[in-house]
Amino acid sequence: MRAAVAGLLLSLLINSVGAAESLWTVAIVGRRDVVLSLRMGADGMPMADVHLLAPDLSLAVSAHNAAVAIRDVNGVEWQTANGSTRLDGPLESRVLHIFSAIG
Repeated sequence: MRAAVAGLLLSLLINSVGAAESLWTVAIVGRRDVVLSLRMGADGMPMADVHLLAPDLSLAVSAHNAAVAIRDVNGVEWQTANGSTRLDGPLESRVLHIFSAIG
């Protein structure tokens, strides 16, 4: 479950250069709805500031230059680059995909 949540978060990482922004609402089951400003990346993936969702998902996020680290409540850390769809964990790597519940 946490990996899926981390996947959602990483698919929403902000990119400082991108297309026009739009507002999206992210519903966090059992918590709250968060309205985020998103930009579409060159590959069509939406990107936003993951720091806005992290507290509701019990995640700690740190960014240094283009590197991003996400640590869950159990201390497991995942690494990625800003705007990347690849998430590297201690035992495995995952390619992130976005799925829409709208439809």
